[in-house]
Amino acid sequence: MRGWIAYVQTHLPFGINEWPSWANEALGGILLGLPALALVAARHPILAAVAVVAAHTLSEVYEQEFDARGYLAQDVLERARGLLLVVAIALIVGGNG
Repeated sequence: MRGWIAYVQTHLPFGINEWPSWANEALGGILLGLPALALVAARHPILAAVAVVAAHTLSEVYEQEFDARGYLAQDVLERARGLLLVVAIALIVGGNG
């Protein structure tokens, strides 16, 4: 599985492999958090909270089991930062609706 993931990562568009690692991981966290943002916009805050926990759990499982470079706590932290950015946006959007 790790070999397949490494292959996919080397063929991603937009020169993403040339980006700094922190930017890649933060983008991953943002993408993981988009379902939570959608749930907040749809007025489902409880499901949004579940989605955030699930996103972070998925990030951790990916890093431990599937990351081609092995486990790097820094990668999990950077994805968590991206996820927290989405949570902040969701709080702003949810607070103004």
